[in-house]
Amino acid sequence: MRDFSYSILFVLLAFSGLSAETTLYVAPSGRDSNPGTRQAPLATLAAARDRVRQVKAEQPGDAIQVVFAAGTYTFSEPVPFTAQDSGTAQAPIVYRAWPGAEVRFTGGVTVGNWGPATDQAVLDRLPEPSRAQVRVADLKAQGITNYGNLAPHGFSAGSPAAEAELFYDDQPMTLARWPNEGFRGVEATEGVERVKVDTDRLARWVEETDPWVFAYWHHDWAELHEPIAGIDAGAQVLIRSEKIKPAYGITKGRARWYAFNLLSELDEPGEFYLDRAAGRLYFWPPVPDGPVPDGRAVVKASRGYVLERALMDKHLAVLAHRAGAELWVGWKVAERDGDVVLLRRGQREARVRPRVIVGADGPASTVARWVGMPQEHFVHGAEVEVVLPTPRPAAEIYFHPAYAGGYGWLFPKGETANVGVAVNVGMGGRPGEALAHLLDSLGLQAASVVGRLGGAVPTGGPVARL
Repeated sequence: MRDFSYSILFVLLAFSGLSAETTLYVAPSGRDSNPGTRQAPLATLAAARDRVRQVKAEQPGDAIQVVFAAGTYTFSEPVPFTAQDSGTAQAPIVYRAWPGAEVRFTGGVTVGNWGPATDQAVLDRLPEPSRAQVRVADLKAQGITNYGNLAPHGFSAGSPAAEAELFYDDQPMTLARWPNEGFRGVEATEGVERVKVDTDRLARWVEETDPWVFAYWHHDWAELHEPIAGIDAGAQVLIRSEKIKPAYGITKGRARWYAFNLLSELDEPGEFYLDRAAGRLYFWPPVPDGPVPDGRAVVKASRGYVLERALMDKHLAVLAHRAGAELWVGWKVAERDGDVVLLRRGQREARVRPRVIVGADGPASTVARWVGMPQEHFVHGAEVEVVLPTPRPAAEIYFHPAYAGGYGWLFPKGETANVGVAVNVGMGGRPGEALAHLLDSLGLQAASVVGRLGGAVPTGGPVARL
């Protein structure tokens, strides 16, 4: 399974020698009203999950496996899995592909019926060399109406659901932009709402209905995607919304930017523009002087989530601080005497009398033992962050015997990706060897590593009651 653009939690356990096992079948040609037999398969992962819940209730103690036939399974929303969907060591629940089958989970919809651009108003706005090359597809006529939303995002601006993207042959295409590569600069500012830029190109964008800008207004790590509120072409000024505040202001000579979502800049192969009001997609395909081959262009606007754990932890810590919590970073809980807790950090010790302790002390948590919920079941993981030689369009999940009792993953993060595995050591899994296997299979064995992470991950499930 290579294309995985939604959030899902798999709890996978391997076990042999079971006397009672139920097998459910899923196929692209199936129906969710079917019983899930091989002759009458289900059609979707969500229906399979629901049928598994029914089997668990009717036949407690049975092992269950869900087998997917070859093909593509399309999702418009994430499929949530919770504790009730977990198996046990005695009655595992396994989701897998039919042996040898290629199974693809995708949040994309294939676009067809491409034709030349004939609307004269559109042709007038396109660069002259593009007019014979650009193809258009009527998305509304094909039942495609979810385009996501362009929304401000970036440093200090949040991370809203993504807008629609276009993929061709599994590669992400570029929303029409200028310049096509690199950035332009800033010559002067009037506050942060009027930004004089180093080009007179703005005159081409006056008729654009929804122009946007990507900018590093000060620091190169504080990016901002935002709509262009207005254009003063004569003064070479981009007008920004007063509601969007750059965290560190705008610094001339240092700021750099490019504009995007511009039909008038659709000027090279691989660029596209989506007219959201009309539901028409304009695309210069990366094939010379020909139509877009069927099945090779896919629009994705389904919701999915990739959680940046370090940022989440920091955000929770900030919220806790603002709520009055006292943070002891780097200290470990050592002992407890009544309501007094001994903390240690190296050779230093401190005693505190807390009203509440949040035990963020790892899988072998001392605090967890105190409250009667020690962790007994683990998988062991190994992960690296690598520089990608080419962009990856989606998160990917991998299953292989080398990843015994677990799975592998690739989570793209722009120019880098987190690549890792989690394995069951008791079943013969070896994290280091499994990770080497995954990197080799992805052609990333020689990729530059910029970060490493490893350790045990509890798999015992949530505690029913404290």
